[in-house]
Amino acid sequence: MIPRAGGEAKQSIAEAEGYATERINMAEGEAARFLAILNEYRLVPEVTRQRLYIEAMREMLGQASGLYVVDSELKNLIPWLPLKPGENPPPPGQSSPPPGEGNSIPEEPTP
Repeated sequence: MIPRAGGEAKQSIAEAEGYATERINMAEGEAARFLAILNEYRLVPEVTRQRLYIEAMREMLGQASGLYVVDSELKNLIPWLPLKPGENPPPPGQSSPPPGEGNSIPEEPTP
């Protein structure tokens, strides 16, 4: 029984050390990225600020299925931009279609 407990203890210690090493490596990588961005910001602050904004928007919009704007009086959601190719925003007053059932762009009638 004692050798089994000793083996389990060594395994737990090894897992904890591996987790600690992983966390340290991730933190060091994030710190290095921050310092690189800080150096760029010190050289050209406006360009770096715009680039960070664009990167954040690209990441956020990449996960969105559509973009909606709320009117200034907060009365209606206004479909603004369908982000999936081949989709049209729903007509005013109609809710968004369920995922996978988008409004496809109607084909042009053939003469």
